[in-house]
Amino acid sequence: GKIGPKIDEVALKEYAKGKRYGEIQSYVNEINGVDSVDIKFSPFWVSGAPNDTKKITVEFKVNGS
Repeated sequence: GKIGPKIDEVALKEYAKGKRYGEIQSYVNEINGVDSVDIKFSPFWVSGAPNDTKKITVEFKVNGS
């Protein structure tokens, strides 16, 4: 098994709603144990997260070494 940082997905979605790319990236990078953050908006011309947390998807990946 692999272990990563403890991140509250519900709280992360709540924080991210309505925020722009850089704000979300900075917030997540501050979490101890996070190495990188990749944020994707769809369609490509959207520059911020939706205001509805049901439309936000969070995916966690743990790097193995």
